[in-house]
Amino acid sequence: MERAKDSWGHSHEITEVCDILYIGNYKVAQEFIKNNLDKTQTMYSSLIMMSPKCAIEAFERGIKIDLLTEYWWDVSLYALQEFNKIDVKKTKEILLENVSQITERINSITALDFDKKYFLEFLKLI
Repeated sequence: MERAKDSWGHSHEITEVCDILYIGNYKVAQEFIKNNLDKTQTMYSSLIMMSPKCAIEAFERGIKIDLLTEYWWDVSLYALQEFNKIDVKKTKEILLENVSQITERINSITALDFDKKYFLEFLKLI
């Protein structure tokens, strides 16, 4: 946990810590994310899917929400679905705030993305 406190700015390290916590006990991972919201600069899809309620709280605090985590369309789709289950109105607000990022990502889509099982499902949902 000490290492995690020191490296909160490095999202990949925190995501790995949260992944391990989530596998062991998802409630511990959710609590860890919640307790560290003040250190969070960006909520990525993997953290969102682990704790969508914290992600909505993060959005309300002005923390950036990133639903397009690299090429992990399954993670992005699941995060978006979890948002929708909790609060459809907030989900729309989050999507509207991320229009430029979504547009940029759609413009950079390659044929390989169409091979991804969850890519088209994600596009349908947005």
